[in-house]
Amino acid sequence: LFYGLSDENDIDEKTAKYGLTDFEGPFCLILAEHINYTQMGEQFSEQNLGKIWRRITTLYAEMLSRQNGRYEMVELEKKRLALLFPEREYANRKADIEELLESLGKDYGVQVLAISGKPAARLCDLEESYSSVIEALNYRSLLPKNKLTPYNQSLAVKPVTYYYPLDVEESLMNYVEQRKEEETHLLLDHILNQNFK
Repeated sequence: LFYGLSDENDIDEKTAKYGLTDFEGPFCLILAEHINYTQMGEQFSEQNLGKIWRRITTLYAEMLSRQNGRYEMVELEKKRLALLFPEREYANRKADIEELLESLGKDYGVQVLAISGKPAARLCDLEESYSSVIEALNYRSLLPKNKLTPYNQSLAVKPVTYYYPLDVEESLMNYVEQRKEEETHLLLDHILNQNFK
């Protein structure tokens, strides 16, 4: 459903097979990408890392179970979890999700990019919702970690221009070649001040 690989007949067949016929929309899709999970492999053995991942997924399931109502949690590639529930429950579930994301950062050192996708009216519309989340992930360096971000927040990013004229670059290169340390530092400070004041 997320990847758009199913046609209408296939969707009907699989919703019946997996007991999703009573799962009514519109739907809210949240994708949680655990961005430093792989690097944690340098600190922990594969066995312990597996235990940590199972604990993380259990925490998500416990959080989703706090509220009454239907939900689905799907483990995707690259340690991504998709959380799916009726959109009408979003306001009630948002605080729980944000609390869990904060706890994952503080208690486990896990950095998470969590994005809520475009609402999907029906299960067959989940491809569009998933695509909106993936598009938002293209701006990952601008997204806050361990916070729930709407898919369209990343689209509001303003282009940035930088101060770095060619004559300044030429002066900088000359100072470095001549080993004029003090002048080099002053010019670098000037460039940084112009760009980040």
